[in-house]
Amino acid sequence: MADGPASISFWLKVGEWLRRVVVGLAVVAFLGAILLLLAALFFYQSGYRPMPRENLDVEAGEWAAAGSSVLAEDRLRILSLDLDYGAGAVGSRPEDAEVGRTDADAVTATLDRLAALALERSADVLVLQRVDFGSEYAGNVDQAGYLARKMGWGYVVRSRIWKHSYLPFPNPLGGEMLGHVDLGHAIVSRIPVIEAARFALPPVRLDNWWMTTFAPAYNVAGAVLLTRGRQILVFDAALTCGDLEVREAQAREVAQILNRESTGNAVLALSLCAPPRDLKATGKGRLDYSLDLVRYRRNLQTPFADRDALLDGARWGTHVLPDGTLAVHDYLLPEKGYILKSFEVLAPEPPVSSHRPLLLEVAW
Repeated sequence: MADGPASISFWLKVGEWLRRVVVGLAVVAFLGAILLLLAALFFYQSGYRPMPRENLDVEAGEWAAAGSSVLAEDRLRILSLDLDYGAGAVGSRPEDAEVGRTDADAVTATLDRLAALALERSADVLVLQRVDFGSEYAGNVDQAGYLARKMGWGYVVRSRIWKHSYLPFPNPLGGEMLGHVDLGHAIVSRIPVIEAARFALPPVRLDNWWMTTFAPAYNVAGAVLLTRGRQILVFDAALTCGDLEVREAQAREVAQILNRESTGNAVLALSLCAPPRDLKATGKGRLDYSLDLVRYRRNLQTPFADRDALLDGARWGTHVLPDGTLAVHDYLLPEKGYILKSFEVLAPEPPVSSHRPLLLEVAW
């Protein structure tokens, strides 16, 4: 029995050692789990995550002209225009535009000219950026609805980017408070629209929280058109006029949306708005977006990362753009698979906006 206490002591030591090993392994496992969670969180935060998507209502108007929703052949004509907040701007350059607070008669007169232009050029779809749905500074005119009724087209999709019952900021072009603001993007179509959605873009960064509270919520509007047994996607977007970093982030998100949502049958109408403040400081009087965008972005010797970000990885084979003399630029990009029949930069007189309308015809 002399060995009894020693044996017990030995097994107690073994038990204590095993306990320490188990505790050590548990601590290592716990720390490892924390590290894995932190790593997963890091990659989750740094990786791409889609911005929110929201379904939009499709307005089908009873005013549509009989037989207006039928295409005679396998081709589609799209007229795209940035209405520049729809305030009845005149002049072909932003610095020449007289955009202040405009009465309803002046706004509708401009819209009448735009509707006549769309009908004259046999457009099927009107894709509008920065169009008003009844803002105080632009005569409280629902411009998308007015155009649809004027042309007898029965389908309207609205994607709001800026809506406030009262905006407590001075109108930089008119000196008074902006007041009620309601504007965004609109797709007005004589072709049936069966589905529509809004895709959020990265938010703008303003000088303080007060201004950020009232900042526009930029997004991409998407509509599915049905014609001659074929579904056609039309995307409508505009980049912020803010800093270059935000524009680049928005452009990358636009490219992700196109690649994720499209199946080879889409057209993008994009307004680059005005150059961001970063580029205005360079002293250059114009932006040159006239390089061949079909080339891969590493061959583009330009500093404009927002354009490169849009084209990086997107499946878009044809580009069209206005001449390089304009200070504002827009794109209509048909996806590969379409035949580009024609493209025109229109210059109506008098102008209907500080941007020029773009007319694209694609066939399949």
